[in-house]
Amino acid sequence: MINTLNKIIVDSLKHFDIKNDERTLLPVGDAICIALENSDLGNDIPLQLALEILKKIDETKAFEVRIGINENEDDVVIDINERKNFVGYGINRAQRIMDQAAPSQIMIGVGTHEKLRGREKYRNHFRTYAVEDKHNNPFDVYQYTKESQGLITTEKIIPQLDEVIKNTINQSQRVNKLEIIHAEYGSDDKRYTVTQQIKNKIRNNSASINPNDKEFGDPHGQEEKWFYVVYSYNGKIHLNYILQNHPIKIPDTRYSVEYDPPSITPQDFFPGRWKCVFSGPIEGSEVFYIQDENKYIITKLERHAFNIERFGFNEREKKISFAKIDVKGKISDRLNNLNVVELGKRYEGEERLILAGKSVVEKMIYQKISD
Repeated sequence: MINTLNKIIVDSLKHFDIKNDERTLLPVGDAICIALENSDLGNDIPLQLALEILKKIDETKAFEVRIGINENEDDVVIDINERKNFVGYGINRAQRIMDQAAPSQIMIGVGTHEKLRGREKYRNHFRTYAVEDKHNNPFDVYQYTKESQGLITTEKIIPQLDEVIKNTINQSQRVNKLEIIHAEYGSDDKRYTVTQQIKNKIRNNSASINPNDKEFGDPHGQEEKWFYVVYSYNGKIHLNYILQNHPIKIPDTRYSVEYDPPSITPQDFFPGRWKCVFSGPIEGSEVFYIQDENKYIITKLERHAFNIERFGFNEREKKISFAKIDVKGKISDRLNNLNVVELGKRYEGEERLILAGKSVVEKMIYQKISD
C-alpha cells in the first residue's frame, strides 16, 4: 500500500508540473505530508492535487485515505536525520484537520477556505463543521462536497444520535453512575461538540449546565441555539435537550427522552459485499454478504451457509467477536475474535473451530470489496 500511495503522489505532483524544489514530502508512518513551498502555484492547487490523488487511488480499488489541507508560513528546520522538515501551526493544524475526515473525504482549514469559498468554481461546495482539538479547543473545518471521482461527499463527522447510541450499548452501563456519551451545542446548521466539557462538569454524580455562547462559544451568530446531551444513568440511556440560557442539572427527567437503544447487528458491521481470506489448516477465500441482520450468504450459488450469533463490539479496544453457526449443523461453531482495522471496511484476527476432533485456529482477514 505504501509503495502504491507513494507512486500516486509523485504522479499527481507531476500532473500539475510541481517541481521537486517546490515541494517536500514527509513520510509519517502510513501517512505522508505534502508541503508545497511555491506560493505562485495557485490557491486551489492543494485541493486540486488532493482530488487527483483520490481519483488515482479510486482507480486502484486497493485502499482509501483521509486528506486534510491547511496553509501557514511555518518554520523550515533540519531534523536529527539532517533532512528538511517543518515546525509550526500549519503542519500541526493540518494533522488535526485530517483527523476529522472520514476515508475518501477532504477537509480544509479556515485559511484555505477563505481563499476558495468566493470563487465561482467552489461556491456552495463546502460544508462547515465545528470540532474540537485534543485540548478541547473548538475550531472549524470545511468538507469539500462537489462530486468527483473517489471523493465521498456525505456527512460523516457529526454522529447521528442512533449511531452514538449504537457505539455505546456494548459498554457496561453502571447502575446509578452518570456517564456522558455525547453532547452538542448550536443551531440546526452548525454545532459544537462539547462532550468533554460536560464530562468535566460532573460532581457527585451530576452535572450543572447553563448552555450559552460564553460557556461553549458561538457556533452560529444570532441563530437560536439548543443544547443536546446523551448520557447513561441507572442502566438506561437518556437524551436531554434544552434551549440556550436555560440552566439544567443532569440527570433530569423533566426534559429527558428515554431511549430504548437500537440493537447492533452483524449487518451494521458488514455492509455490502466482503471477501474473507483464511489461512491455517484450511486455506482459501470466499465472497459473502450479510442479509436479514445475521444471515451469512456465500455469493457462489447464493448459499446461506451460517447464521452470525453472539455478536459483540468493544469500541474502546476496537474489537468485534461473533460465532458463525452452520445452518445445517454439520460443523462446529466458528468463533471469531477480530481487530477493527477500519470500521465497516476491514477486520483481521482469528477463527477457532473444531476440526477432526481437534481445536484449530485460522487466521482471518475480512475486507469489504463493494457496496
